[in-house]
Amino acid sequence: MQQLGSRLFWYILILGANALYPVFAQEAPEPRRVKVSLDHAAFAYEGDNSLFEIYLSFEVKSLPFRPAAEGGLVALVPVQWKLTRNTVQSDGNTVAETVRGDAMRLAFPIADTTFVGGSQVFQHLIRDLVPPGEYELVLKILPDAALGIVGESLTRQVTVRSFMGQTPKANMSDIMFVSAMEPSLNRNDVFYRSGLSVRPNPNQLYGNGMDKLLFYVEAYQIPQIKINPEQAEYTLLAYVSAATAPQAIPGLEIREKRALRENDILTGSFDVSKLVSGAYFLRVAVLNENNEAVLEQRRKFFIYNPNIQIQEARIDPDEDFLASLFVNMTEAEVADEMEHIKIISTITDERQMAKLATMEAKRRWLYDYWLARDTNPQTSINEYRIEFYENLRIAKDRYSNKFTVGWKTDRGRTLLKYGLPSSTQPNLSRRETVPYEIWEYNNIPGEGRAEFIFADMSGFGEFELIHATVSGSRKSPNWQAEIIKKN
Repeated sequence: MQQLGSRLFWYILILGANALYPVFAQEAPEPRRVKVSLDHAAFAYEGDNSLFEIYLSFEVKSLPFRPAAEGGLVALVPVQWKLTRNTVQSDGNTVAETVRGDAMRLAFPIADTTFVGGSQVFQHLIRDLVPPGEYELVLKILPDAALGIVGESLTRQVTVRSFMGQTPKANMSDIMFVSAMEPSLNRNDVFYRSGLSVRPNPNQLYGNGMDKLLFYVEAYQIPQIKINPEQAEYTLLAYVSAATAPQAIPGLEIREKRALRENDILTGSFDVSKLVSGAYFLRVAVLNENNEAVLEQRRKFFIYNPNIQIQEARIDPDEDFLASLFVNMTEAEVADEMEHIKIISTITDERQMAKLATMEAKRRWLYDYWLARDTNPQTSINEYRIEFYENLRIAKDRYSNKFTVGWKTDRGRTLLKYGLPSSTQPNLSRRETVPYEIWEYNNIPGEGRAEFIFADMSGFGEFELIHATVSGSRKSPNWQAEIIKKN
C-alpha cells in the first residue's frame, strides 16, 4: 500500500484552494439546504492504526453558488466531522470521547451555470489514521447565513477494524463503492491509490442512468490463508445477490484466477441496468485451492430502475414443493421450525411469518424460505438447511443447561447465526476471573474477522454474551474488567 504523509497532507488541496478564492459581494443569498451523501471505509496501515476514509458527495444543484471577483462561480460549504466513542472513566461513568475530527470550508468552483442541474455531483475525500474500535461518525454542514447555507447533520455507526496486529494475518479491507475508476500516475490527486484514480459513490445508489457498479477492495497477507504455494495463485470471486437470497444473480458473477502475492488490489464492475429497483448485496471473496472462501466482505447497495418492471411469476404445478418434506410436516414440527429460524431471520421474515394464517401457508413459506438460501440448488438436498440443523444439534449437546435449551443460549444463537468459530479460547478455571470463553471467526461475511466474549457472570453455568465486535451486538470495551471476580 502506498506510503502516506502526515494528516495535513490530505487537506493541502482544500487549504490551497481556499486561499485562492476571492471576496464576494456582501449581499447574502437565499439560504438553502445542501444535499450531501456520506459513506466510509477502512484500510490497512502501518502500526496500530487503520486508515479511515470518509466519502462525501454534494449535489451540485443544491449548492449556493455566488459570483467570484475574478470570474466564474463558487460555492463555499463549511463542514465539520468527528469520530466519537464511549469511554468508561475511573468513576464508572461513561462519556463520549472525540477521537478524531476537523472543521474545514470546502470550495466548489464552476465556470458558469450550464454545469448546475441534472445529477452532477462534487466529491470529496477525507483520510485520517484511527485506532480500531466502535465509533459514531457525525458530519455537519454548518449553518452560515452569509454563504446561504442551512445546517444539516448526518450520523453513522462505524466499526474501524484492526488489520495489522502484532502478528500479520490475512484480512480484507472494507468494500469501496466507486463511481469512476481509471489508471493514474498523479500521486497528488486526493483520489489516487495504487496506480488508480478511484472516485467513490457515497450514496450507494445505482441504476436510472448509472448502470455500472464498480468496486475497490484491498486484500492483505494472502499467503497466510493456506493457499497451496505450489500453485502460486488464488481465486477472486465477486457477485451480486438479492438482499433476500445469498445466490449470485445469473450474469452478475466474476470468478478469476489471480497470481498469488502478499497484498492485492481487487477491482471489478457489473452492469446493473437490468436489475429491478430494490436492495442488493455485493460479495467479494478470496477462495483457496479447495474453493473455500477464506476472506470475504459484503456490502448492501440499492438499485433505482423505474423502467424495469418485475416479471410476473410463472404459474406451475409446484411439483418440487409437493415432493418436499414440508408438505407432511405436523403442526408441532412447523411451529418448531419457525421458532428455530427466528434466530437467523430478518425483520421482513418475521413480519411475513406473523401474517401466515393457515398451516398450508406456513408449510409453503418454510419451503420458499429454505429454497432461497440453498447454496447449491442443483443438488437434491439443501446444504444450507442441513448445516443449520447440524449446528442446532451441536448447540443442544454442548450448551444446554437446567434453565435453557442449548440453541436458545447466547453461545447457541451465535453458533446458529455465524456457524462454528474458527477458534475458541476457554478460560474456565482461572482464580481471578469468572469462567469465560473467547470465540474468534476468521471471516464473517460483511464483518471480516470477529470476536465474541461469553462469560458465566451468575456462576450458574449460563454463559452470556458480554462483548462482540460485529455490528448490532453488545459492545463492552471494558469487558476484561467485568469478568474479574468480586471479593
